Amino acid sequence: AGTGHIGGRPEHLRPHPSGALALEVTVVEELGATRYVHGRCAGQALCAEWGEDTAPEPGTVVRLAPTTVHAFDAPGRSLDS
Repeated sequence: AGTGHIGGRPEHLRPHPSGALALEVTVVEELGATRYVHGRCAGQALCAEWGEDTAPEPGTVVRLAPTTVHAFDAPGRSLDS
């Protein structure tokens, strides 16, 4: 068995109190009507589109639940059908 990767888009991550991903917030980016929360999750950079009324403060940890994920093999080819 080889190694692979999973990936997703920022709009496929939703705040959820028992979400599988713990994001330590580093930056909140306001882009007009869209807000992005950037941070670190398990040592990796991660960005989530934030649809909530209030944004988390940098330094806080928020829980995220993915709504869609994509699988890739070790060279980066999609394993999605």
